[in-house]
Amino acid sequence: MRCLASIPCLSLLLSLFFSSAVAANFTCNVSPNATCRGLAGYVVPNATTYGRIQSLFQVDTLASLLGANNKSLSTPATQPVPAKSTVFVPFPCRCADGTGKSDGVPVYTVTANDSGLDAIARYTFDSFVTYQEIAEANKDKITNVNVITAGEKLYIPLPCSCDPVQGKEVAHLAHIVAAGSSVPKIAKEFGTDENTLLQLNGNFDPKNLQAGQILDVPLTVCSSSILSTSLDYDFMRLPGNSYALTANGCIFCSCNADTYQLDCKLNQSMSSACPVDRCAGDRQLGNTSTSGCEVTTCDYAGYTNSSAKGFDIHTVLTTNKTMCNNSAPAVLGLKVWAGLLILLHMAFGSCFL
Repeated sequence: MRCLASIPCLSLLLSLFFSSAVAANFTCNVSPNATCRGLAGYVVPNATTYGRIQSLFQVDTLASLLGANNKSLSTPATQPVPAKSTVFVPFPCRCADGTGKSDGVPVYTVTANDSGLDAIARYTFDSFVTYQEIAEANKDKITNVNVITAGEKLYIPLPCSCDPVQGKEVAHLAHIVAAGSSVPKIAKEFGTDENTLLQLNGNFDPKNLQAGQILDVPLTVCSSSILSTSLDYDFMRLPGNSYALTANGCIFCSCNADTYQLDCKLNQSMSSACPVDRCAGDRQLGNTSTSGCEVTTCDYAGYTNSSAKGFDIHTVLTTNKTMCNNSAPAVLGLKVWAGLLILLHMAFGSCFL
């Protein structure tokens, strides 16, 4: 084991001289020990691969990382990711004492090239955390912030939240402010409004926004039929243009940014090993029928543990009447035109009497 001491001191002093990183504490008060899916917009410092990013953040599967970025499931772990690209990194989030932090991951192994805690916080993890937060989260190992040891394993507490925003479920993104950005630009980019963005982040003065600042940005998520009793209920709040595999890889769910309705199908590569319930009328998952303007679908409703089969995948019949609402103005328009034609016919007819 190699002790890294003098260089960390210099690194720490220089970083404090040039800038002062501020802890990004995301409020989370929805309930004690609430869990959900966190998301970080990682700006890649150097060219890398999806596999290396998965390893750094300890994302449970490559598919989870690919899904968060709407990349094809066939994308290999060796797929290059250019420097300065933004990659959305999903991770488990847990709330405690009014604040959300990543739940036990990532755990970073200190290398001989690491110059100190501050360098790890700033350059390896994009300042999503400060060196003080790393030290506090690992106080059983770190007694001196200026001394780290090669091979030491450190938990990195990423900021996150499970709170609803204005009464609606959202996905909270830890976003790094780019140079030249502004609150209006960020709000527009992620489909929220300026007031909501400011309120979530302590009502700071937008004129004081700084490059590198970490903001809690709420992302609209797809509505679904997943039951609150399902094992994946808290983790399937998917933002637009993303997907995820769930139910032990049996179910593929995607969120379309046009409809914001979760679309879940059986993963065909695993279908034979998946215990999927059928809907009423012996309908299979994904089966759709139309009656007038109503669309009835056999939807995914989540999964639970089962002593008999290991787990059960549940379904439920849902009826979508969106087309009925959309067709109402058209029907009304036709009636108006029909009325006008009748009036014109009567008017012209009276001229020849």
